[in-house]
Amino acid sequence: MRAYVLSVPFSPMALSEETDVRRVVKLVGVVGLVIALVVVFLAGVVFTAATAMAYNSYSSEYRYDASVTTDQSVDELTLHLPAPVGEDGVVVDEFSVFSDGASVDSWTVDVTETEHGPMLEVHLSRVTLEDRPADRPADDGVPPGPGDLEDDEAAFPERTTGTISVHTVVESDDPVETRSPRGSEPVIAPAYNLTEVPYTGHDGWADRAESYAFDSRVMIDGMGAENASIDLVVDHTGENSWWSGGWSRNYYEGRVSAVDRSVDDDWQTVSGEFHSGEGSYPWFFR
Repeated sequence: MRAYVLSVPFSPMALSEETDVRRVVKLVGVVGLVIALVVVFLAGVVFTAATAMAYNSYSSEYRYDASVTTDQSVDELTLHLPAPVGEDGVVVDEFSVFSDGASVDSWTVDVTETEHGPMLEVHLSRVTLEDRPADRPADDGVPPGPGDLEDDEAAFPERTTGTISVHTVVESDDPVETRSPRGSEPVIAPAYNLTEVPYTGHDGWADRAESYAFDSRVMIDGMGAENASIDLVVDHTGENSWWSGGWSRNYYEGRVSAVDRSVDDDWQTVSGEFHSGEGSYPWFFR
Protein backbone atom coordinates (compact mmCIF):
# COMPACT_ATOMS: atom_id res chain seq x y z
CA MET A 1 0.00 0.00 0.00
CA ARG A 2 1.24 3.38 -0.91
CA ALA A 3 0.88 6.41 1.36
CA TYR A 4 0.21 9.81 -0.13
CA VAL A 5 1.06 13.05 1.67
CA LEU A 6 -0.86 16.18 0.66
CA SER A 7 1.41 19.19 0.76
CA VAL A 8 0.21 22.77 0.75
CA PRO A 9 2.55 25.18 -0.88
CA PHE A 10 3.79 27.95 1.42
CA SER A 11 2.85 31.46 0.30
CA PRO A 12 4.77 34.33 1.88
CA MET A 13 2.35 36.78 0.24
CA ALA A 14 -0.69 35.28 2.03
CA LEU A 15 1.08 35.50 5.38
CA SER A 16 1.98 39.11 4.72
CA GLU A 17 -1.60 40.00 3.84
CA GLU A 18 -2.88 38.39 7.06
CA THR A 19 -0.33 40.29 9.10
CA ASP A 20 -1.36 43.57 7.44
CA VAL A 21 -5.03 42.93 8.26
CA ARG A 22 -4.19 42.32 11.89
CA ARG A 23 -2.16 45.51 12.01
CA VAL A 24 -5.01 47.51 10.50
CA VAL A 25 -7.52 46.06 12.96
CA LYS A 26 -5.20 46.81 15.86
CA LEU A 27 -4.57 50.34 14.60
CA VAL A 28 -8.31 50.98 14.23
CA GLY A 29 -8.88 49.75 17.77
CA VAL A 30 -6.14 51.98 19.16
CA VAL A 31 -7.46 55.02 17.27
CA GLY A 32 -11.01 54.30 18.46
CA LEU A 33 -9.83 54.02 22.05
CA VAL A 34 -7.89 57.28 21.79
CA ILE A 35 -10.93 59.05 20.32
CA ALA A 36 -13.16 57.68 23.08
CA LEU A 37 -10.70 58.83 25.75
CA VAL A 38 -10.48 62.30 24.19
CA VAL A 39 -14.29 62.59 24.06
CA VAL A 40 -14.59 61.51 27.70
CA PHE A 41 -11.84 63.95 28.69
CA LEU A 42 -13.44 66.87 26.82
CA ALA A 43 -16.85 66.01 28.28
CA GLY A 44 -15.31 66.05 31.75
CA VAL A 45 -13.65 69.41 31.08
CA VAL A 46 -16.91 70.93 29.80
CA PHE A 47 -18.89 69.51 32.73
CA THR A 48 -16.33 70.73 35.26
CA ALA A 49 -16.24 74.19 33.69
CA ALA A 50 -20.05 74.41 33.55
CA THR A 51 -20.34 73.30 37.17
CA ALA A 52 -17.68 75.77 38.30
CA MET A 53 -19.41 78.55 36.36
CA ALA A 54 -22.73 77.69 37.99
CA TYR A 55 -21.20 77.72 41.48
CA ASN A 56 -19.32 80.99 40.87
CA SER A 57 -22.42 82.78 39.56
CA TYR A 58 -24.85 81.35 42.12
CA SER A 59 -26.84 84.01 43.98
CA SER A 60 -29.93 84.12 46.19
CA GLU A 61 -32.35 86.95 46.84
CA TYR A 62 -35.85 88.02 47.82
CA ARG A 63 -37.92 90.50 45.78
CA TYR A 64 -40.95 92.50 46.85
CA ASP A 65 -43.08 94.61 44.50
CA ALA A 66 -46.29 96.45 45.29
CA SER A 67 -48.26 98.53 42.80
CA VAL A 68 -51.31 100.74 43.16
CA THR A 69 -53.31 101.81 40.12
CA THR A 70 -55.84 104.64 40.31
CA ASP A 71 -58.22 106.18 37.81
CA GLN A 72 -58.14 109.59 39.54
CA SER A 73 -55.56 111.93 40.96
CA VAL A 74 -55.48 111.77 44.76
CA ASP A 75 -54.13 114.10 47.44
CA GLU A 76 -53.04 111.54 50.03
CA LEU A 77 -53.09 107.76 49.93
CA THR A 78 -52.06 105.44 52.76
CA LEU A 79 -51.95 101.69 52.13
CA HIS A 80 -51.43 98.86 54.61
CA LEU A 81 -50.16 95.94 52.56
CA PRO A 82 -49.14 92.32 53.24
CA ALA A 83 -45.43 91.98 53.97
CA PRO A 84 -42.78 89.24 53.56
CA VAL A 85 -42.57 87.94 57.12
CA GLY A 86 -39.92 85.46 58.29
CA GLU A 87 -38.65 84.13 61.59
CA ASP A 88 -36.87 87.42 62.32
CA GLY A 89 -39.66 89.72 61.19
CA VAL A 90 -40.26 91.58 57.93
CA VAL A 91 -37.52 91.00 55.35
CA VAL A 92 -37.13 94.15 53.25
CA ASP A 93 -34.35 96.58 52.32
CA GLU A 94 -34.30 100.09 50.87
CA PHE A 95 -37.21 100.78 48.53
CA SER A 96 -37.30 102.48 45.16
CA VAL A 97 -40.39 103.85 43.41
CA PHE A 98 -41.50 103.63 39.78
CA SER A 99 -44.39 105.33 38.02
CA ASP A 100 -46.36 104.70 34.85
CA GLY A 101 -48.88 107.30 33.74
CA ALA A 102 -48.76 109.14 37.05
CA SER A 103 -46.41 111.16 39.22
CA VAL A 104 -46.04 111.29 43.00
CA ASP A 105 -44.67 114.25 44.95
CA SER A 106 -43.37 112.20 47.90
CA TRP A 107 -43.61 108.69 49.27
CA THR A 108 -42.56 106.56 52.24
CA VAL A 109 -42.58 102.83 53.05
CA ASP A 110 -42.42 101.71 56.68
CA VAL A 111 -42.95 98.51 58.65
CA THR A 112 -45.87 98.87 61.04
CA GLU A 113 -47.53 96.58 63.57
CA THR A 114 -51.24 95.92 63.09
CA GLU A 115 -53.87 93.61 64.50
CA HIS A 116 -53.02 91.30 61.59
CA GLY A 117 -49.32 91.28 62.38
CA PRO A 118 -46.49 93.28 60.80
CA MET A 119 -47.38 94.92 57.49
CA LEU A 120 -45.99 97.57 55.17
CA GLU A 121 -47.44 101.07 55.33
CA VAL A 122 -47.05 102.87 52.00
CA HIS A 123 -47.81 106.60 52.02
CA LEU A 124 -48.16 108.52 48.73
CA SER A 125 -48.61 112.29 48.55
CA ARG A 126 -50.25 114.01 45.58
CA VAL A 127 -50.56 111.27 43.00
CA THR A 128 -51.30 113.06 39.73
CA LEU A 129 -52.39 111.34 36.55
CA GLU A 130 -50.42 112.31 33.47
CA ASP A 131 -52.10 113.35 30.23
CA ARG A 132 -51.39 110.53 27.84
CA PRO A 133 -52.66 109.94 24.31
CA ALA A 134 -54.49 106.79 23.43
CA ASP A 135 -52.53 103.68 22.49
CA ARG A 136 -53.13 103.51 18.74
CA PRO A 137 -51.52 101.07 16.32
CA ALA A 138 -48.69 102.44 14.19
CA ASP A 139 -49.74 103.98 10.88
CA ASP A 140 -48.69 101.55 8.13
CA GLY A 141 -50.07 103.73 5.33
CA VAL A 142 -52.82 101.25 4.49
CA PRO A 143 -56.37 102.64 4.73
CA PRO A 144 -58.72 100.64 7.00
CA GLY A 145 -60.72 97.97 5.24
CA PRO A 146 -64.15 96.50 5.96
CA GLY A 147 -64.49 95.64 9.63
CA ASP A 148 -61.36 97.54 10.69
CA LEU A 149 -61.56 100.12 13.46
CA GLU A 150 -61.42 103.71 12.37
CA ASP A 151 -58.89 105.95 14.11
CA ASP A 152 -61.36 107.83 16.29
CA GLU A 153 -61.81 108.56 19.97
CA ALA A 154 -64.49 105.88 20.40
CA ALA A 155 -62.25 103.16 19.02
CA PHE A 156 -59.15 104.24 20.94
CA PRO A 157 -60.07 106.08 24.15
CA GLU A 158 -57.36 107.84 26.09
CA ARG A 159 -55.69 105.94 28.90
CA THR A 160 -57.11 107.20 32.16
CA THR A 161 -55.18 105.34 34.86
CA GLY A 162 -51.80 105.70 36.47
CA THR A 163 -49.68 103.28 38.50
CA ILE A 164 -47.18 103.85 41.30
CA SER A 165 -44.98 100.89 42.27
CA VAL A 166 -42.54 100.34 45.15
CA HIS A 167 -39.78 97.76 44.86
CA THR A 168 -37.06 96.25 47.04
CA VAL A 169 -34.48 93.45 46.73
CA VAL A 170 -32.81 91.67 49.66
CA GLU A 171 -29.73 89.60 48.88
CA SER A 172 -29.16 86.42 50.88
CA ASP A 173 -25.78 84.90 51.78
CA ASP A 174 -27.41 81.48 52.07
CA PRO A 175 -29.35 79.53 49.43
CA VAL A 176 -33.09 80.12 49.60
CA GLU A 177 -35.23 77.09 50.42
CA THR A 178 -37.62 77.25 47.47
CA ARG A 179 -39.23 73.80 47.63
CA SER A 180 -40.70 74.00 51.13
CA PRO A 181 -40.27 77.64 52.17
CA ARG A 182 -43.18 77.94 54.59
CA GLY A 183 -41.81 77.93 58.12
CA SER A 184 -38.22 78.64 57.08
CA GLU A 185 -38.35 81.55 54.62
CA PRO A 186 -40.14 84.93 54.55
CA VAL A 187 -43.55 84.62 52.89
CA ILE A 188 -46.47 86.96 52.31
CA ALA A 189 -48.49 87.56 55.48
CA PRO A 190 -51.12 87.69 56.77
CA ALA A 191 -52.40 84.54 55.09
CA TYR A 192 -55.71 83.20 56.39
CA ASN A 193 -57.62 80.07 55.30
CA LEU A 194 -54.56 78.62 53.59
CA THR A 195 -55.78 75.84 51.29
CA GLU A 196 -53.76 73.62 48.95
CA VAL A 197 -55.02 73.74 45.36
CA PRO A 198 -53.97 71.92 42.16
CA TYR A 199 -50.81 73.26 40.53
CA THR A 200 -51.58 74.63 37.06
CA GLY A 201 -48.18 75.99 36.07
CA HIS A 202 -45.40 74.43 34.01
CA ASP A 203 -46.07 70.73 33.35
CA GLY A 204 -42.42 69.83 33.99
CA TRP A 205 -42.61 71.17 37.54
CA ALA A 206 -45.88 69.53 38.55
CA ASP A 207 -44.20 66.59 40.34
CA ARG A 208 -42.58 68.89 42.93
CA ALA A 209 -44.43 72.22 42.80
CA GLU A 210 -47.16 73.10 45.28
CA SER A 211 -49.90 75.74 45.15
CA TYR A 212 -52.04 77.33 47.84
CA ALA A 213 -54.87 79.85 47.95
CA PHE A 214 -55.44 82.13 50.93
CA ASP A 215 -57.13 85.29 52.15
CA SER A 216 -55.24 88.37 53.25
CA ARG A 217 -55.98 91.91 54.39
CA VAL A 218 -55.30 95.41 53.08
CA MET A 219 -56.34 98.89 54.14
CA ILE A 220 -56.76 101.77 51.69
CA ASP A 221 -57.12 105.19 53.32
CA GLY A 222 -56.64 108.68 51.98
CA MET A 223 -57.91 112.15 51.18
CA GLY A 224 -59.17 113.42 47.86
CA ALA A 225 -59.62 109.84 46.67
CA GLU A 226 -63.17 109.12 47.77
CA ASN A 227 -64.40 108.37 44.23
CA ALA A 228 -61.26 106.68 42.93
CA SER A 229 -61.21 103.08 41.76
CA ILE A 230 -58.03 101.44 43.02
CA ASP A 231 -56.30 98.22 41.98
CA LEU A 232 -53.58 96.63 44.13
CA VAL A 233 -50.99 93.96 43.32
CA VAL A 234 -48.37 92.66 45.75
CA ASP A 235 -45.71 90.20 44.53
CA HIS A 236 -42.99 88.51 46.57
CA THR A 237 -40.44 85.92 45.40
CA GLY A 238 -37.51 84.07 46.91
CA GLU A 239 -35.12 82.64 44.34
CA ASN A 240 -31.74 81.13 43.56
CA SER A 241 -30.17 81.84 40.17
CA TRP A 242 -27.00 80.83 38.32
CA TRP A 243 -25.32 80.92 34.91
CA SER A 244 -24.45 77.70 33.09
CA GLY A 245 -24.70 78.31 29.37
CA GLY A 246 -27.71 80.55 30.15
CA TRP A 247 -29.47 81.87 33.23
CA SER A 248 -31.45 79.36 35.29
CA ARG A 249 -33.29 79.68 38.57
CA ASN A 250 -35.63 78.07 41.07
CA TYR A 251 -38.05 80.04 43.18
CA TYR A 252 -41.20 80.37 45.23
CA GLU A 253 -43.69 83.21 44.86
CA GLY A 254 -46.66 84.77 46.60
CA ARG A 255 -49.17 87.23 45.18
CA VAL A 256 -52.03 89.27 46.59
CA SER A 257 -54.33 91.26 44.31
CA ALA A 258 -57.44 93.40 44.54
CA VAL A 259 -59.43 95.07 41.76
CA ASP A 260 -61.76 98.08 41.79
CA ARG A 261 -61.46 98.88 45.48
CA SER A 262 -62.48 102.12 47.18
CA VAL A 263 -60.92 104.19 49.93
CA ASP A 264 -62.03 102.82 53.28
CA ASP A 265 -60.46 103.24 56.71
CA ASP A 266 -61.28 99.64 57.55
CA TRP A 267 -59.67 96.31 56.65
CA GLN A 268 -60.60 94.75 53.31
CA THR A 269 -60.29 91.05 52.47
CA VAL A 270 -58.26 90.23 49.37
CA SER A 271 -57.31 86.99 47.60
CA GLY A 272 -53.83 85.53 47.54
CA GLU A 273 -51.95 82.66 45.90
CA PHE A 274 -48.68 80.94 46.75
CA HIS A 275 -46.48 78.62 44.66
CA SER A 276 -43.28 76.78 45.59
CA GLY A 277 -40.88 74.36 43.92
CA GLU A 278 -40.84 76.17 40.60
CA GLY A 279 -37.88 76.29 38.22
CA SER A 280 -34.82 74.09 37.74
CA TYR A 281 -33.19 71.88 40.38
CA PRO A 282 -29.88 70.42 39.00
CA TRP A 283 -28.39 67.59 41.01
CA PHE A 284 -25.25 69.52 42.00
CA PHE A 285 -27.41 72.04 43.93
CA ARG A 286 -29.56 69.49 45.75
